[in-house]
Formats: sequence, structure tokens, C-alpha cells
Amino acid sequence: MSTISATLATYGAAWNETDRGKRLAMLAEVWSAESRYLDPRVEVTGPEALSDYIDAVHSAMPGARLVLEGEVDAHHGHLRFHWALLGEDGQRLLPGVDFAILAPDGRLARIVGFFDTPGR
Repeated sequence: MSTISATLATYGAAWNETDRGKRLAMLAEVWSAESRYLDPRVEVTGPEALSDYIDAVHSAMPGARLVLEGEVDAHHGHLRFHWALLGEDGQRLLPGVDFAILAPDGRLARIVGFFDTPGR
């Protein structure tokens, strides 16, 4: 589980990194050219496209940061983890849950994210 925790920590740190070069270096550690990310707003493939999406999130919500919450559920190369997007003031803006598949090399092959909208 420690490798999974390290992978997710780097992935989460990449979401909080505003320097594109540093963010791409982080993503290269945990994301391959074929890796896919999907959430209700976007579907992208590869680290460059994911980095572009992260840039868009930073532009739309300056100062926001992603935090991973709770324990990671993992079995047979599949993961489930919860997260929250916090505003610059620390206010919880958007909680969510992601489901991921690991590639044979231990990097993230696919993430499908869901936003947890209150009242749903």
C-alpha cells in the first residue's frame, strides 16, 4: 500500500502545483502517455492534456487546492479514494471520489472521477 500512497500523494501534489514544468515532472512519475482521466467535465489522455485541465481548474478557482481524504481502498490493481477541492480560504468547495486502475508498472492508467454534490 505504501507505493499506492506515494503514487496518490504525487498525483495530488501535481493538482496543487501551479508551475507547469514541475507539474509535468510529477505527472510523469505517476501517469503515462496512454493514461486517461475522466470527470463530469472532461475526458483527457496523457500528462500534457491532464496538465492543461489542471491549469483550467487553477484559472477558474485561483488559490484552490486538492486534498486527499480518508483511506484508499485498493484491490487487484483498482483504487477508490476521496478528495476535496478547498478554496483559498480553506472552505470546502467540491468533494468527490475517484476510481482508478493501475498499470502493470504501478502508475495510474485510468481515473474516473465523480463530484459529490450535496443533496444528491
